[in-house]
Amino acid sequence: MAAADIRVRPVKFEFPEDIDVMAVPGNVGGSASMVGFSFTMPYLEPYLIRSMTIAKGHTKDPDLLSDMRAFSKQEGHHFRNHKRMNELVKAKLPDWCAHELSKAEQALNDDYQKFTKNKSLKWNLAYAEGFEAMTFAMAQNSFENPNDNTEQRWKDLYEWHLAEEIEHRNVAYDAYDKIYGGYFYRLFVGLWAQYHFLGFVARFAKIIARGLKEQGHETILTDQKGGGMSLPRQYWRTLSPWYNPSKIVISGEVQDMLTKWDMAVN
Repeated sequence: MAAADIRVRPVKFEFPEDIDVMAVPGNVGGSASMVGFSFTMPYLEPYLIRSMTIAKGHTKDPDLLSDMRAFSKQEGHHFRNHKRMNELVKAKLPDWCAHELSKAEQALNDDYQKFTKNKSLKWNLAYAEGFEAMTFAMAQNSFENPNDNTEQRWKDLYEWHLAEEIEHRNVAYDAYDKIYGGYFYRLFVGLWAQYHFLGFVARFAKIIARGLKEQGHETILTDQKGGGMSLPRQYWRTLSPWYNPSKIVISGEVQDMLTKWDMAVN
Protein backbone atom coordinates (compact mmCIF):
# COMPACT_ATOMS: atom_id res chain seq x y z
CA MET A 1 0.00 0.00 0.00
CA ALA A 2 1.56 3.26 -1.10
CA ALA A 3 0.93 6.49 0.71
CA ALA A 4 -1.11 7.84 -2.18
CA ASP A 5 -3.51 4.89 -1.82
CA ILE A 6 -4.64 5.99 1.65
CA ARG A 7 -7.20 8.74 1.21
CA VAL A 8 -8.55 10.91 4.01
CA ARG A 9 -12.34 11.22 3.77
CA PRO A 10 -13.61 13.86 6.22
CA VAL A 11 -17.12 12.48 6.51
CA LYS A 12 -19.31 14.04 9.19
CA PHE A 13 -22.30 11.81 9.66
CA GLU A 14 -25.74 13.17 10.43
CA PHE A 15 -26.84 11.45 13.62
CA PRO A 16 -30.42 12.45 14.47
CA GLU A 17 -31.58 12.83 18.07
CA ASP A 18 -33.85 9.82 17.60
CA ILE A 19 -30.98 7.45 16.71
CA ASP A 20 -31.77 3.94 17.91
CA VAL A 21 -29.45 2.45 20.56
CA MET A 22 -30.56 -0.94 19.24
CA ALA A 23 -27.98 -0.97 16.46
CA VAL A 24 -29.10 -4.48 15.54
CA PRO A 25 -32.90 -4.41 15.91
CA GLY A 26 -34.28 -7.38 17.80
CA ASN A 27 -30.86 -8.34 19.19
CA VAL A 28 -29.78 -6.86 22.52
CA GLY A 29 -26.41 -8.66 22.63
CA GLY A 30 -25.48 -7.73 19.10
CA SER A 31 -26.51 -4.13 19.64
CA ALA A 32 -24.59 -3.88 22.91
CA SER A 33 -21.44 -5.27 21.30
CA MET A 34 -21.59 -2.88 18.36
CA VAL A 35 -22.29 0.13 20.57
CA GLY A 36 -19.68 -1.04 23.11
CA PHE A 37 -17.04 -1.12 20.39
CA SER A 38 -17.98 2.44 19.45
CA PHE A 39 -17.38 3.58 23.04
CA THR A 40 -13.72 2.52 22.88
CA MET A 41 -12.92 4.60 19.81
CA PRO A 42 -12.53 8.10 21.38
CA TYR A 43 -9.73 6.68 23.56
CA LEU A 44 -8.12 3.92 21.50
CA GLU A 45 -7.71 5.96 18.33
CA PRO A 46 -6.13 9.07 19.91
CA TYR A 47 -3.68 6.65 21.55
CA LEU A 48 -2.82 5.20 18.14
CA ILE A 49 -2.38 8.72 16.77
CA ARG A 50 -0.04 9.62 19.66
CA SER A 51 2.03 6.51 19.00
CA MET A 52 2.33 7.32 15.31
CA THR A 53 3.24 10.93 16.08
CA ILE A 54 6.12 9.78 18.30
CA ALA A 55 7.16 7.15 15.76
CA LYS A 56 7.54 9.79 13.04
CA GLY A 57 10.62 11.02 14.91
CA HIS A 58 12.24 7.58 14.55
CA THR A 59 12.18 7.14 10.78
CA LYS A 60 13.19 9.05 7.67
CA ASP A 61 11.37 6.72 5.28
CA PRO A 62 9.23 9.17 3.23
CA ASP A 63 6.59 6.59 2.31
CA LEU A 64 6.17 5.45 5.90
CA LEU A 65 5.98 9.04 7.11
CA SER A 66 3.26 9.83 4.56
CA ASP A 67 1.36 6.68 5.49
CA MET A 68 1.52 7.51 9.20
CA ARG A 69 0.17 11.00 8.55
CA ALA A 70 -2.72 9.65 6.46
CA PHE A 71 -3.41 6.92 9.05
CA SER A 72 -3.62 9.49 11.83
CA LYS A 73 -5.97 11.73 9.87
CA GLN A 74 -8.28 8.83 9.08
CA GLU A 75 -8.31 7.71 12.71
CA GLY A 76 -9.04 11.27 13.81
CA HIS A 77 -12.19 11.39 11.69
CA HIS A 78 -13.20 7.95 12.95
CA PHE A 79 -13.09 8.71 16.65
CA ARG A 80 -14.78 12.11 16.31
CA ASN A 81 -17.79 10.54 14.59
CA HIS A 82 -17.95 7.74 17.14
CA LYS A 83 -17.75 10.26 19.99
CA ARG A 84 -20.73 12.17 18.62
CA MET A 85 -22.70 8.94 18.30
CA ASN A 86 -21.71 7.84 21.81
CA GLU A 87 -22.97 11.05 23.39
CA LEU A 88 -26.37 10.51 21.77
CA VAL A 89 -26.42 6.93 23.05
CA LYS A 90 -25.63 8.03 26.62
CA ALA A 91 -28.53 10.46 26.59
CA LYS A 92 -30.92 7.64 25.65
CA LEU A 93 -29.87 5.18 28.36
CA PRO A 94 -30.79 5.23 32.07
CA ASP A 95 -28.81 7.67 34.21
CA TRP A 96 -27.03 4.91 36.12
CA CYS A 97 -25.99 3.39 32.78
CA ALA A 98 -24.54 6.67 31.49
CA HIS A 99 -22.65 7.02 34.80
CA GLU A 100 -21.17 3.52 34.54
CA LEU A 101 -20.20 4.13 30.91
CA SER A 102 -18.40 7.34 31.92
CA LYS A 103 -16.46 5.43 34.59
CA ALA A 104 -15.40 2.80 32.06
CA GLU A 105 -14.42 5.51 29.58
CA GLN A 106 -12.22 7.16 32.19
CA ALA A 107 -10.56 3.85 33.04
CA LEU A 108 -9.80 3.16 29.38
CA ASN A 109 -8.46 6.66 28.81
CA ASP A 110 -6.27 6.34 31.92
CA ASP A 111 -4.80 3.10 30.59
CA TYR A 112 -3.94 4.59 27.21
CA GLN A 113 -2.43 7.70 28.76
CA LYS A 114 -0.26 5.47 31.00
CA PHE A 115 0.82 3.37 28.02
CA THR A 116 1.98 6.49 26.17
CA LYS A 117 3.79 7.82 29.23
CA ASN A 118 5.31 4.65 30.70
CA LYS A 119 5.72 2.11 27.90
CA SER A 120 8.38 2.09 25.20
CA LEU A 121 7.59 3.15 21.66
CA LYS A 122 8.31 -0.43 20.57
CA TRP A 123 5.64 -1.69 22.97
CA ASN A 124 3.12 0.92 21.87
CA LEU A 125 3.67 0.16 18.19
CA ALA A 126 3.30 -3.57 18.89
CA TYR A 127 0.03 -2.81 20.71
CA ALA A 128 -1.10 -0.71 17.74
CA GLU A 129 -0.33 -3.53 15.31
CA GLY A 130 -2.09 -6.09 17.52
CA PHE A 131 -5.21 -3.97 17.43
CA GLU A 132 -4.94 -3.20 13.70
CA ALA A 133 -4.38 -6.87 12.79
CA MET A 134 -7.44 -7.92 14.74
CA THR A 135 -9.71 -5.21 13.34
CA PHE A 136 -8.41 -5.83 9.81
CA ALA A 137 -9.58 -9.43 10.14
CA MET A 138 -12.91 -8.35 11.63
CA ALA A 139 -13.39 -5.80 8.87
CA GLN A 140 -12.68 -8.36 6.15
CA ASN A 141 -15.19 -10.71 7.73
CA SER A 142 -17.83 -7.98 7.97
CA PHE A 143 -17.64 -7.34 4.22
CA GLU A 144 -17.62 -11.03 3.33
CA ASN A 145 -20.55 -11.72 5.68
CA PRO A 146 -22.61 -8.52 5.83
CA ASN A 147 -25.31 -8.12 8.47
CA ASP A 148 -28.26 -6.63 6.62
CA ASN A 149 -30.22 -6.31 9.88
CA THR A 150 -28.08 -3.44 11.21
CA GLU A 151 -29.84 -0.08 11.61
CA GLN A 152 -28.87 2.12 8.64
CA ARG A 153 -27.09 4.94 10.52
CA TRP A 154 -24.98 2.45 12.46
CA LYS A 155 -24.36 0.46 9.28
CA ASP A 156 -23.09 3.53 7.39
CA LEU A 157 -20.76 4.52 10.21
CA TYR A 158 -19.20 1.07 10.48
CA GLU A 159 -18.97 0.42 6.74
CA TRP A 160 -17.03 3.67 6.24
CA HIS A 161 -14.84 3.06 9.29
CA LEU A 162 -14.07 -0.59 8.53
CA ALA A 163 -13.37 0.05 4.85
CA GLU A 164 -10.73 2.59 5.88
CA GLU A 165 -9.33 0.14 8.45
CA ILE A 166 -8.72 -2.24 5.56
CA GLU A 167 -7.29 0.56 3.44
CA HIS A 168 -4.66 1.52 6.05
CA ARG A 169 -4.09 -2.09 7.13
CA ASN A 170 -0.30 -1.99 6.61
CA VAL A 171 0.63 1.22 8.47
CA ALA A 172 0.97 0.00 12.06
CA TYR A 173 2.67 -3.17 10.83
CA ASP A 174 5.17 -1.20 8.75
CA ALA A 175 5.85 1.29 11.54
CA TYR A 176 6.69 -1.50 13.98
CA ASP A 177 8.56 -3.63 11.43
CA LYS A 178 10.70 -0.85 9.92
CA ILE A 179 11.58 0.91 13.17
CA TYR A 180 12.07 -2.16 15.40
CA GLY A 181 11.03 -5.53 13.98
CA GLY A 182 10.82 -8.80 15.86
CA TYR A 183 8.06 -11.36 15.40
CA PHE A 184 7.72 -12.79 18.91
CA TYR A 185 7.65 -9.42 20.65
CA ARG A 186 5.02 -8.16 18.20
CA LEU A 187 2.97 -11.33 18.64
CA PHE A 188 2.92 -11.41 22.43
CA VAL A 189 2.33 -7.69 22.96
CA GLY A 190 -0.28 -7.81 20.19
CA LEU A 191 -2.14 -10.68 21.86
CA TRP A 192 -2.12 -8.80 25.16
CA ALA A 193 -3.40 -5.71 23.34
CA GLN A 194 -6.31 -7.66 21.92
CA TYR A 195 -7.14 -9.09 25.34
CA HIS A 196 -7.01 -5.63 26.89
CA PHE A 197 -9.10 -3.97 24.19
CA LEU A 198 -11.76 -6.68 23.95
CA GLY A 199 -12.05 -6.68 27.74
CA PHE A 200 -13.15 -3.06 27.58
CA VAL A 201 -15.53 -3.75 24.69
CA ALA A 202 -17.11 -6.45 26.86
CA ARG A 203 -17.29 -4.07 29.84
CA PHE A 204 -19.08 -1.41 27.80
CA ALA A 205 -21.35 -4.00 26.17
CA LYS A 206 -22.41 -5.47 29.52
CA ILE A 207 -23.44 -2.04 30.82
CA ILE A 208 -25.32 -1.20 27.62
CA ALA A 209 -27.11 -4.56 27.53
CA ARG A 210 -28.34 -4.07 31.11
CA GLY A 211 -29.60 -0.61 30.22
CA LEU A 212 -31.40 -1.86 27.11
CA LYS A 213 -33.07 -4.69 29.01
CA GLU A 214 -34.16 -2.29 31.75
CA GLN A 215 -35.83 -0.20 29.05
CA GLY A 216 -37.76 -3.24 27.88
CA HIS A 217 -35.72 -4.26 24.84
CA GLU A 218 -35.52 -7.98 24.15
CA THR A 219 -33.67 -10.31 21.82
CA ILE A 220 -36.52 -11.39 19.58
CA LEU A 221 -34.77 -12.57 16.43
CA THR A 222 -32.20 -15.01 17.79
CA ASP A 223 -31.10 -16.15 14.34
CA GLN A 224 -29.69 -12.71 13.54
CA LYS A 225 -25.96 -12.22 13.38
CA GLY A 226 -25.02 -10.55 16.60
CA GLY A 227 -22.46 -7.99 15.48
CA GLY A 228 -20.29 -9.18 18.36
CA MET A 229 -16.55 -9.31 18.91
CA SER A 230 -15.89 -12.98 18.09
CA LEU A 231 -12.68 -13.56 16.15
CA PRO A 232 -13.29 -14.60 12.52
CA ARG A 233 -11.33 -17.13 10.48
CA GLN A 234 -9.29 -14.32 8.86
CA TYR A 235 -7.81 -13.55 12.27
CA TRP A 236 -5.71 -16.69 12.55
CA ARG A 237 -3.38 -15.83 9.70
CA THR A 238 -2.39 -12.64 11.54
CA LEU A 239 -0.55 -14.85 14.06
CA SER A 240 1.78 -16.32 11.44
CA PRO A 241 5.46 -15.25 11.23
CA TRP A 242 4.82 -14.70 7.51
CA TYR A 243 1.84 -12.41 7.99
CA ASN A 244 2.14 -9.11 6.15
CA PRO A 245 -1.08 -7.14 5.67
CA SER A 246 0.22 -5.26 2.62
CA LYS A 247 0.29 -8.57 0.71
CA ILE A 248 -3.44 -9.13 1.22
CA VAL A 249 -5.46 -7.78 -1.70
CA ILE A 250 -8.50 -5.60 -1.02
CA SER A 251 -11.72 -7.20 -2.27
CA GLY A 252 -13.96 -5.60 -4.85
CA GLU A 253 -16.65 -5.05 -2.20
CA VAL A 254 -14.27 -3.01 -0.05
CA GLN A 255 -13.02 -1.00 -2.99
CA ASP A 256 -16.60 -0.24 -3.98
CA MET A 257 -17.29 0.97 -0.44
CA LEU A 258 -14.23 3.24 -0.50
CA THR A 259 -15.36 4.64 -3.85
CA LYS A 260 -18.81 5.30 -2.38
CA TRP A 261 -17.29 7.40 0.41
CA ASP A 262 -14.91 9.09 -2.04
CA MET A 263 -17.97 10.34 -3.84
CA ALA A 264 -19.62 11.41 -0.59
CA VAL A 265 -16.82 13.91 0.16
CA ASN A 266 -16.37 15.21 -3.39
